[in-house]
Amino acid sequence: MQTFNYKRFRAPRNRNLKRKTWIAHTLWNYFLGWQRTRYALGLPYLSCNEMSRQFTRLRKSHIEIFAHWRELDSWAARKILKRLDTACQRFFKGIAKCPPKFRLWCKPYSFTMGPSGYDMEYGTI
Repeated sequence: MQTFNYKRFRAPRNRNLKRKTWIAHTLWNYFLGWQRTRYALGLPYLSCNEMSRQFTRLRKSHIEIFAHWRELDSWAARKILKRLDTACQRFFKGIAKCPPKFRLWCKPYSFTMGPSGYDMEYGTI
């Protein structure tokens, strides 16, 4: 597997990368908030497949609200939901000490892009 590290610059060439990272943050935060709300209401936890179905449903039904999610390819979105599911499952099993946290834009974040399986680590240098 080949991994590339990209440093954050304010250059126009990184505009697309910064935008995709922002979309990855919003997707993580939306579904983490959704799962926390479900937990507070006493509803059962939904797995990665169910979150993925809900993601597709939201993207298709509310086009004007979630239009930015269309810019991120479905492979990257599914991997983000898979990571969230793994983090929640680790917390529920007692492996992780604290539940997953919301992602901040100013913090470094990595996500996987494309069906070829390469990792995009943003802001780690």
